[in-house]
Amino acid sequence: GHPDELVEVRMRGLGPSSFETGTSWLNLVDWERTAISFTGFGAHRSQPFVGLGGCGTAMEVRAWRMSAKAFDVLKVSPVLGRSFSADEDEASGPRSVIISDILWRNCFSRSETAVGRQMYIDGEPYTVVGVMPDTFEFPALIGRDKPPLWLSLNLMAGQAADRKARSLSIIARLRPGVTL
Repeated sequence: GHPDELVEVRMRGLGPSSFETGTSWLNLVDWERTAISFTGFGAHRSQPFVGLGGCGTAMEVRAWRMSAKAFDVLKVSPVLGRSFSADEDEASGPRSVIISDILWRNCFSRSETAVGRQMYIDGEPYTVVGVMPDTFEFPALIGRDKPPLWLSLNLMAGQAADRKARSLSIIARLRPGVTL
């Protein structure tokens, strides 16, 4: 849905040795409250490789953490189950996973009973809450395998209140009629 409206929002340090950095949850909250050029923001961050259990033999896979609003910004919904909820953004929130079509096929034989089942990510139980369409690819990792699963954001303890904790990447959707 209208990929030309999607932008990545980044922070840049000041001064001659400036460099681009991630952003904090507090900055994201401020942007959501004050921005007039965007219809929504979503946060995500890489979880490079995780040990995956609950799918036959254990394996190491690429994973990506996504905020509850990220899938809305991307205008994509799971084909089965649901997207993440706001409580899953919090450190103390439920640990949830949305799986790719290929994991759904390989681990659960495309059974609708996959939703509600547990998988183990680095030994920690996560509940499968959704299955993405087989065409979904986020992020687009050129020359690399796309992530087979997306984890709830579950901000690390203290991260939600620390403006210096800049581990998040931000996507946003421009309002119709707004240009870069």
